[in-house]
Parts: sequence; C-alpha cells; structure tokens
Amino acid sequence: MEPLDIKLNHLRKHFGFVEEELKDIALLYQGLPYPKESKGIARLKEVSKSVCEQWNALFTVAEEKRSDKRKKGKLLKLLFPTLPSMPGEIRRGLHLVIGMVDISNFTFINVGANFGENTLIKLGHWTQIGPNFSIQEEEGPAKRILIDDEAWLGGKVKVFAGTTIGKMAVVGSGAKVEADLPERMLAIGRPTRTIKEIPEKEEFKSSSSEVYSREELALIKAHYKKIRHKISRKAFERIYSGNVFSTLDIRLGMLYLYTHGLCKKLDDPNLTEDEKQDIIDVLFPLHGKNIKIGKNFFLDLAGTVSLGDDVTIGDNVSIGGLVRIESGVSIGDGCLLFGSNHPLSPKTRKVGWNKGLGLSIPIAYVPIHIREGVSLGKDSVIAPKADIKTSVPEEALVDPKGKVIL
Repeated sequence: MEPLDIKLNHLRKHFGFVEEELKDIALLYQGLPYPKESKGIARLKEVSKSVCEQWNALFTVAEEKRSDKRKKGKLLKLLFPTLPSMPGEIRRGLHLVIGMVDISNFTFINVGANFGENTLIKLGHWTQIGPNFSIQEEEGPAKRILIDDEAWLGGKVKVFAGTTIGKMAVVGSGAKVEADLPERMLAIGRPTRTIKEIPEKEEFKSSSSEVYSREELALIKAHYKKIRHKISRKAFERIYSGNVFSTLDIRLGMLYLYTHGLCKKLDDPNLTEDEKQDIIDVLFPLHGKNIKIGKNFFLDLAGTVSLGDDVTIGDNVSIGGLVRIESGVSIGDGCLLFGSNHPLSPKTRKVGWNKGLGLSIPIAYVPIHIREGVSLGKDSVIAPKADIKTSVPEEALVDPKGKVIL
C-alpha cells in the first residue's frame, strides 16, 4: 500500500475521518494546493494537538509504569501512521500534525521539537534532533524537508521548509538552515555555512574540565547517594572531568530518566512552593537562595549544573553539560545552554540501544560559565565552552569564543 493510502486509512480507522474531509487532507499530504478554510485539515490539526498533549503528559517523575509504556506505544502509532519497527526515542514537548512527519528506524528526537503544521518532513535512519528544534514554514502548498540518514542537528536548530540536509551532515546549535546542506559536512551559523568535511571515523577527544572543586564534587557525590541514584565511580569521574562516557550505564541511565521526570513534575499546577523547592534541591545540589524556574524546563542531568543566588530561569529553557551559573543571572524564555559534545562521525558515535533506556552515543560534557548579573535574552543560544561576562541580546547565538551572532 502506498504511504498516502496508509495515512488516509489511518485517519479513517482511528479518528473517523470521512471522505469529504480526506480529499483536502490528501492534497496537504501530497504538497498540493488545498482550500484555505478546509474543515478536514482544521480537524486534523485539532486531533493532532490532542494526541501530542496526551503524549507530552506521559513523562512523569516516577519510574515508568507498564501501563504508561503501553500508552506511549499506542500514541506513537497514532502520531506516526508509517511508524517503523524500531522508532528509536522521542521525548516530551512534541508538536506535529499527524501524517506530516515520517520517521525511520532509531530516530532520536529530543525535547521541545516543533515540526510545524504545513511542512512534510522525512527523518532518515539514525537521525538525531537536538532540543527545541523548529521549522520555518510558509503558507500555501506544503513544502518538503529531508533530514537524511545519520544526520545530527544540535540544539535549537531551525530548518527552512524546502531544504535537504544530506547524509551524515552535522548542524551546530542555534543554526538556521536556509539552503540545502551537502552530505558529510559540518555546518554552523545563521544562515548556515559549511566549515569542514565530516571524517569517516575520528578519534573523539575529551576536553579536560575542572568546573567544580574537590569539596563541591564530594557534595555532589554524597547527594547522588542521598537520593538513591548513586552512579559508578568511573562514570562520575568521567562526567565531571569532561571525559567521554556512555548513558548505557544502567544506573546513570536511570538518573537521566529520573532527572527528566522531575523537570516535568515542576509543571504540576498542584505543587506547593515547598514541593517545588524539594525538586530544585534534587536537581541542583549546588544552588543558592531564591531560585525561580519557569514552565517546560529541561535539565539533562541532575547535579551537573550549579546556581548562585537569585537566579531566574524562564519558560522553555534547556540546560545541559557542566554549567556554572552565578548569582543574579536571568535566563530568558526559550534559551538553550547545552554543553554536550558528541563525535561528528556517525561511525565513531557508535550508537547503542537499550529497550529501557533508549538510544545512547558517546558523550562528553563541556563547560559553560554565566557570570554574575548577566541576562540572557529570550531565545538566545550559548555554545559549549562559552564564558559569558556581559548580557546577551534576544535571539543571539554566542559561539565558544563569546562572539555574538544575530
């Protein structure tokens, strides 16, 4: 059966769409002109929003129940009519229109992915999508985006409708992809420019980091034991020294899942201020007084980020790596501070898979330092290794040397 027929039958079977509605939806799925005021397409968007909300609500603080796993499995099948046999890992904050996004085996989609409503998107095998991905789309017939096999997009990348990202290409954090990118090339910037070819295989070098003192590391280690998520000595040392580690370590993998669940728990409207503070205490064993965190916050791993006094974090902020945030810092809505480093070469990444923990690739945490009193403007992106000493404007990309790109 052709993919178009599969998708239309999917809408008939699971959502009761009738032929009159499906005529317009078929045009949308084919990238053809469709009636602007189509009732069928409007209902498709409403149904898709509802299923996405159900999906996003399933990421809880407690260890995942079997019933939740079953629900996730059912919702994935609803969201992706052409779901492959090994879909990989998809996290919370997902926004898409059913039938507009096709994924392949071992696709990884991090938090906050917004695939828009009027773009046809194909994600190849082993594709990796970083946090807060988005689409720049247009009105009229839906254009297509292809993100080909083994491509890796960093955090907060925006891809313009009508573009292709070639096999094994890598796109740096905060980039805007406005034109096609060739295979096996590293691209950065706004708009993107290619800077070098991706090697077939590479030696993944760690960047030695001494972000925390011995006394601070001892506090973090004791904290993990206190919350009953003590990780191995080897994993601890590699994480906090900036060396390569793997999330397939079962205890470390469970700490990741626990961290992400706590972040989601912060959005519970029924939480008291004391309960919110308890979660902050778990996520940040090194923190000062008067910490405020907005909605849809994502922290990659508990303990790795420290906060001074009077730190304010807005909505839809993602933070990862060895990040030190000093007192009086304000982080605007939609900011990304992600000091996570992976190999460029797909072969060197050696993607692993664990049914309970999901996908894993070699990773090394890189430091980011935000100095006292700095304000990060809305939707700004801070690259790994950056040391931010002055305030950053809205929608800026700050490279590792501190250069601001608008």
